[in-house]
Amino acid sequence: MKIRSITYFCHPVQPNFSESLSPAGEFAAAARGAFEKQGYEVQTTRLATTPLFTFLAEHTISTILDKVLEIEVLSKDLGIDYIY
Repeated sequence: MKIRSITYFCHPVQPNFSESLSPAGEFAAAARGAFEKQGYEVQTTRLATTPLFTFLAEHTISTILDKVLEIEVLSKDLGIDYIY
């Protein structure tokens, strides 16, 4: 059996977002390891955020793009395969 994805959910505009994302990487690594130890293949680890439109009105396009880039860099550093 294959596990399609281990998903961690977060809100990207919360205060101290970069520090609060660290548990996502720890969780994904621990869950992947635990499942693989039991013989399951894990295809991806994912980070799921709130829909973009939920904070469009509160932020400028520049701020949103900066946040998206920040999420991408942090996620790669934490071993997250996919963001949505």
